[in-house]
Amino acid sequence: MLFKEKKIISKKSKKKIKKISEGRGIINGYFTFNNTILNLSKENGEVLTQCSGGSLGFKGSKKSTFYVAQKIAKEIIKRTLEYGINTVKIQVKKIGAGRDAVIREILETKELKIEELIDKTPVVMGGGTRSRKKPRK
Repeated sequence: MLFKEKKIISKKSKKKIKKISEGRGIINGYFTFNNTILNLSKENGEVLTQCSGGSLGFKGSKKSTFYVAQKIAKEIIKRTLEYGINTVKIQVKKIGAGRDAVIREILETKELKIEELIDKTPVVMGGGTRSRKKPRK
């Protein structure tokens, strides 16, 4: 018995981008000491696209550099314009090496109008652990 092999040819279909009618969006930045992650979302919070150091092909400690953060910012700006968004709110969270680079890169673009810059870094509120019970005398 002879079996015929079927060749499966997969075509990579490019996802069709729908333009946002309002032209408004939010760029959420999450900055750690190991990576920089940027999300582009609608005003209701629905994520349209995401970009990080790993998605651009960088590995290991290179993902946390100032240079890679600039590349990520340029990529998210390009995607923002593809979606037809021209007015943006920027929300940043945590502290990382790429934070200043991303903010500076987005603020310098002439195509985007920045509405707000919000810092959502969590602040520790407590006073530490509870002190031990004092001994009786």
